[in-house]
Amino acid sequence: MYGIVDIGSNTVRMVVYHVDGGKPTAVLSKKYPAGLADYIDDAGMLTEKGTDKLIGILKEFVKAASAFNDFTLYPFATASLRNIGNTSAVLAEVKKETGLDIQVLSGYGEAVFSYEGALPEISAANIRKGMFADIGGGSTELVYFKKGEIKEANSIAIGSLNLYKKYVNTIFPDPKALHKMEKKAVSRIRENFIGEKLSPSEHLCLVGGTARALLSLYRDITGDAGASEYDVSFIYRLLEKICERPEGLIRSILRTAPDRVHTLIPGAVIIKSLSEMYNLNMIFTASGGVRDGYIYHILRKEAENR
Repeated sequence: MYGIVDIGSNTVRMVVYHVDGGKPTAVLSKKYPAGLADYIDDAGMLTEKGTDKLIGILKEFVKAASAFNDFTLYPFATASLRNIGNTSAVLAEVKKETGLDIQVLSGYGEAVFSYEGALPEISAANIRKGMFADIGGGSTELVYFKKGEIKEANSIAIGSLNLYKKYVNTIFPDPKALHKMEKKAVSRIRENFIGEKLSPSEHLCLVGGTARALLSLYRDITGDAGASEYDVSFIYRLLEKICERPEGLIRSILRTAPDRVHTLIPGAVIIKSLSEMYNLNMIFTASGGVRDGYIYHILRKEAENR
């Protein structure tokens, strides 16, 4: 069995995969709401307290892995450790305390793995061209694809958690904060624009905890329990309601995604900005993502080394 450990800015999650005939199947998932982005100091360093919290979580995963035979942990980090100033020191401390070697993915590598992890679902939905986005806590990875192939990929240093930390003083943004977040998101996307403007009938394909939480919210509000796609107008209505008539919406968020209550609206801002800049009306949400792409990567490496 393989334990893929995803160290994100918001959560640290281990997914256990069983591989049969070269095909991985997730059999167990465990996550901790680490909030590592909250432990970045003014100099851009992960604090000692944040490092200790990460080590504590990883020790729990090491302990769980030790109970099984033939179980290897493969930890990787995204913007959580990529965008700090003391990455090497944190990696060394983690290695010393847990024995784990963390691979820090580049923004491009994260985008590629995320897309590869979601590709089976995107293909099954017969989506042949569009934009793909993995909205994380500290970054958003973008892929422009055609006929299942990556044409361009990039990483933007905005995510649902760092937008929240920078612009929101309570749980939900007021209209002024919402405007500032939208302005920042549009600016960053414009600076890192890839691909081309697309047809409104094409899709913005999403993965990540915030994207899944928004889909759960859509299902709860509309009663469409089997939906995997929806019109972007739903995002616009959410952003209007959170400023004008938030009570019912807040209850729905707390019912469907309580652990994302503070980052869901900033994530919706990123989605709105992407849909506007790429001229897309339809949103498709996949359950796969970077962890699935990473296990495919591990299996390919093992096959090459045989």
